[in-house]
Amino acid sequence: MGKRSKNASKQKADEVEVEEEDYIVEKIVDERYVDGTLEYFLKWKGYSSLDNTWEPAENLDCPELLEEFKKTRVAPPRDSSSESDSRKRKADENSNAELKIAKT
Repeated sequence: MGKRSKNASKQKADEVEVEEEDYIVEKIVDERYVDGTLEYFLKWKGYSSLDNTWEPAENLDCPELLEEFKKTRVAPPRDSSSESDSRKRKADENSNAELKIAKT
């Protein structure tokens, strides 16, 4: 699973204690480019969707989740049948118009 570390510092007198908190990526929800940088919208395990965040791709360490996300994001092939369907409809409309003119 993917993780993101967050460093939190605590100061006690003369010593500095650093705590490291791990966040685990539950799911990759979306992707976008901001100023040429690829970012992913992440759902964090144990947190609500209101806590989702955009993170740069370079910060991610979850290749399985990235692979799963990419499989679901494959763009459907361009369907040329929809173009031909609209052409057929237009041709049908034109022929119907011609029939109406011929009947009058």
